[in-house]
Amino acid sequence: MAAPAAEKESEWPVKPEGYQLTAPVGYGTFATVFKALVLEGPHKGENVGIKVTELEQFPPDSNMGEIKTEMYTMQSVPDHPNIIKYNVVFATKTQLWLVMPYMAGGSCENVMQYGAPGGFKNVSLLAYVLRETATALKCLHDNDIMHRDLKAGNILLDTNGDVRLADFGVSASLKEVKTRHTFAGTPCWMAPEVLAPSQGGEEQGYDMRADVWSFGIVALELAKGEAPFQRLPPLKAMMMIIHNDPQHLSAAQGGVDQDFADTVNACLQKDPAKRPSMDTLLTTNPYKRFFAKAAGGREALVQLLGGLPSLDGRTSAPPVSAQAQGGGGPGGPSWDFAVLQEGESNNSKRAGGGGGGSRGGGPSSSGGAQKQPSADPLEGLAETET
Repeated sequence: MAAPAAEKESEWPVKPEGYQLTAPVGYGTFATVFKALVLEGPHKGENVGIKVTELEQFPPDSNMGEIKTEMYTMQSVPDHPNIIKYNVVFATKTQLWLVMPYMAGGSCENVMQYGAPGGFKNVSLLAYVLRETATALKCLHDNDIMHRDLKAGNILLDTNGDVRLADFGVSASLKEVKTRHTFAGTPCWMAPEVLAPSQGGEEQGYDMRADVWSFGIVALELAKGEAPFQRLPPLKAMMMIIHNDPQHLSAAQGGVDQDFADTVNACLQKDPAKRPSMDTLLTTNPYKRFFAKAAGGREALVQLLGGLPSLDGRTSAPPVSAQAQGGGGPGGPSWDFAVLQEGESNNSKRAGGGGGGSRGGGPSSSGGAQKQPSADPLEGLAETET
């Protein structure tokens, strides 16, 4: 792994005591994301977002590969205004703390839940959020990195109108391997070739074009308030994606911008070879024409966010009943930093939320007998005693 992040970003505190966790603002499979206040150093008084991962929730024989992948990927991506990058990351005996900029607007999923339950109907706003997301994806792809878990819950917003792509917990670097054969991500947003890589009689794996499919699904999600098949149990959603033809949009259906329809239709082609690259989407008509409609979208987003309660006032722990179900309707956590195990759905396991206002130490693992952390919780990271 690269040099410890704590050494590279020494101006940020590298112990839990350097932060005050003020409120949980999101939940993932093994982690809780907190709004936090920096208590010491040159950034004292600043708000940050901190993803606290409970290492004891991992099996004893786990090599922490997914967490290491997340950190490696975030390290390797160049600075980009539309991509979340950490400020510092450090490990205690039982937890991983990943400190990043605080996005006070929450995720697109959360904003739709509270302020636009039917999706973003302002075309300028929709085009703006999608353009910023496409720009972030292009940067990842230009650096041979797939995201692999693109959805509204991973598109974060700031109250000044900034849009940033987050969650590289299941992203894959293609610098050494050009295709991957692992199952990871969220079913409703996943490309057919990811769900059924052996379609056609030969196992092909998948590449960047799987993200392009997911981008098309996200476009529908942002326009309608939920993704296709989102209310179905994961297994049924998978079967529908694999065996059904994608929805074809047209302005003739009413209420659909034709350039938006053309963009979505281009992304949602079952043959990956027919999908445009992110660069093509951003530079070629009719897709470029749709993104040009983003003028005024930032201002519309700021206005929308200004009419909502603060992020910590609209976030609550996901109910147990929702966690136990395979499916679920729209809405949910505001920062959806999921770390998925192979074959596991987003709803199958979530970390318990910690209490707000705690200083140092972080949240404790939710009920039940705790598993011992792996022998090597995080090779190459600074470790602090708690």
